[in-house]
Amino acid sequence: MYNFDQIIDRRNTSCVKYDNLANVFGSTDILPMWVADMDFQVAPEILDAARECCEKGIFGYTFRSDEAKQAFADWVARRHGWQVDTRWLLSSPGIVTALALGVRIYTQEHDKVMIFTPVYPPFHTVVKDNNRELVCSTLKVENGHYRIDWEDVKKNLKNGVKLLILSNSHNPVGRVWTKEELTQIGTLCIQYGVTILSDEIHSDLIYDPHRHLHIAALDERFARRTVTFIAPSKTFNMAGLSTSVVIVPDDSLRRRLQVELARLH
Repeated sequence: MYNFDQIIDRRNTSCVKYDNLANVFGSTDILPMWVADMDFQVAPEILDAARECCEKGIFGYTFRSDEAKQAFADWVARRHGWQVDTRWLLSSPGIVTALALGVRIYTQEHDKVMIFTPVYPPFHTVVKDNNRELVCSTLKVENGHYRIDWEDVKKNLKNGVKLLILSNSHNPVGRVWTKEELTQIGTLCIQYGVTILSDEIHSDLIYDPHRHLHIAALDERFARRTVTFIAPSKTFNMAGLSTSVVIVPDDSLRRRLQVELARLH
């Protein structure tokens, strides 16, 4: 049974959301709506699986099994219709870690990296902290609806952008990008030789009648230049378990990421 009414006090548990308020905001008398984890328990099925693991009493080294990879591929196929080859899958402690790696691997210092703003703050920092030039294309608000400024996008791409970090769907403005919008993004990135890092962590949290579309699934040409990032953390309220999946259909892009992951051990 799922209980969304039980109040759980997370204070004094080293909880980032509550126990770090004073460090971030200088006050504790505020509502912590700045961290995207939830204040109700995970599903009973997840608790049961965790208990089963704990009852063994051993917390040794593990790896991503073929069964786990297939479960992920089956989930994506069932939910979103994307047939993912398990050979495309890599893992990372988290999506922001993987985004930072992507910036380091697929660009050189001082290269231009574009984002759509306003956006999740780490999109800014993974670019600037790695000594790349941040290019911001501001979304236009029309009748209370955020839209991509296509003329600005084309101008920036023409000026030498090497990498696009895409939030799909867009955090925090809540836009679920349409097939037409994603197709135009992919087509422009092909035209200007831009690699796409697509953060799709919110892919399962979409309201009807909208549907999440993986940009790499729309066109094989898009897949060849897209690295997709997904995690169970938002869907199942498991952010603290620090696990994410990177989907890289293109052999060359995948090998480059594998090499960097190996270097970091």
